[in-house]
Amino acid sequence: MKEAKINIPFGVTLLADAKTGFSYADHVNGVGCYATTERAARKKLRSQLQEKVNNALAQLHNDRRAMLGCGDGTVLLVEFRFDSWGYTIAGPGLKHYGACGCAYDATFATFDMARDDARRHAEQSYGGIVWETTL
Repeated sequence: MKEAKINIPFGVTLLADAKTGFSYADHVNGVGCYATTERAARKKLRSQLQEKVNNALAQLHNDRRAMLGCGDGTVLLVEFRFDSWGYTIAGPGLKHYGACGCAYDATFATFDMARDDARRHAEQSYGGIVWETTL
C-alpha cells in the first residue's frame, strides 16, 4: 500500500482584529487564536484544524451508538465524543445540552464499558431501563 498526503484547503481570516490579533478558520467552530503575525496565526490555526480532522476521523472509526430509554422519561445516549467513550443524559428538567453534563466527566476506554455504566446509572437514578436500541 502506498501512502500519500492530501492537503485540504480551509478558509481562514488572519488578524481579523488588528487590535487583538485574533484570527479564525471560516465556518469551523472552535478554531481561532491570537497571534501577532500572519505566519504565527497560520501555524496555530493549522494545528487546531489538524486536531479537528483527527477527532472527526476517530469518531468515524468509533461509530457505535446506543440509546437507553428510562422509566422516568430520561434518555441516555452512549457514543464516542471528545476523544473517548461516554454518555449524554437528556430528560425532564434538563434545559440545555450543558445540563446533560455527567456524561463526559467520566470517560471510558470502550463502548461496552460506557454502555454498562450508562445502564447502571439508569437503574440507580432514572427508574430503570424501559427500552434500549443500537443506532
